[in-house]
Amino acid sequence: RVLDSRTLRLMLKRLLPLLLILASPAWATVGYPVVGLSSDDPIATGTEYMGIMGTGEAGNWTATEANIYQIIPAAGTISRLYVEAATAPDNGAGTQSYTFTFRAGATSGTIADTAMTCTISEAQTSCSYQGAGIAISAGDRVSFSSVPANTPALPINLKIVTFWEPTTAGQYFWTGASNTTLTSLSANNYFSPIGSTVRDATEADKYTIVGKAATAKNLYIEVGTAPQNGAGTQVFVWTLRDCSAYTAASCASSGVTCTISEDATTCSDTTNTWAITAEEMLTMEINPGPDLADPVQPGNIHMAFVLEMSDIQTWVTAKTTQTSLSTTVTRYLALN
Repeated sequence: RVLDSRTLRLMLKRLLPLLLILASPAWATVGYPVVGLSSDDPIATGTEYMGIMGTGEAGNWTATEANIYQIIPAAGTISRLYVEAATAPDNGAGTQSYTFTFRAGATSGTIADTAMTCTISEAQTSCSYQGAGIAISAGDRVSFSSVPANTPALPINLKIVTFWEPTTAGQYFWTGASNTTLTSLSANNYFSPIGSTVRDATEADKYTIVGKAATAKNLYIEVGTAPQNGAGTQVFVWTLRDCSAYTAASCASSGVTCTISEDATTCSDTTNTWAITAEEMLTMEINPGPDLADPVQPGNIHMAFVLEMSDIQTWVTAKTTQTSLSTTVTRYLALN
């Protein structure tokens, strides 16, 4: 059947509201940037690894991937790799380069290279990957690798950004990694659970502000060494703590918590949730448990949880620092 122009106009008029709905942000794929900033340089003579989010300890390159990998606590896709350095790898004769690769693996599984990779070569100071994204399951381990070729010049001040598209709209995440010794095995330690996760015995030093309303959920924890020491029952109890507004700080359990016991090295809480109002603060607490026999040091620590945004068009990042400001010169701080 051939439609005349009047009939076509009428059909388009009736379809227009539906087309506008389908094209609206509520129906479109909403994604968020994941920013990693390096506070040191990868070496020019061997492979090193870095976490995908944050600066500080989690933004340091290391030859031991187990110390630095991070967890993604939600299902989705990682795509669009961008890398930028302040210094090009060109170091004279031959061709010098750095190849950066996004790596992923299942919970407690082996982390391996993905197809998401790009190379900064010779006089270049940036590279990108715009191919197919990498599917992620909740609890997957992730990292970046740096592989040099022909002893390149050090790529000072690396910035690495990827793009996160959650399966469930609005699900952003915070993730961190630490390889520091706990200050005590008989008292609580505290962390800021994003990027740099150096422990502290004083909770107030780790207050982290959540700037937008969100729901915290899907807590995942991994440690390098199980708490068991052979006498009694040893545990690490991990709790996301609600510290109220920064104008009236007071911390208590949010109810989002999980326990690593005896010879286990992982735990998760995918049941409990915490409704965070804008500008509330949080910390991550590790409690070594009630047993009189202390657990062993956990070694490397990896933590992550979902921040499900009330406004899916927004995402939230944060930075906690104990570095003093200058009274005479301008200072700068990374986003996370």
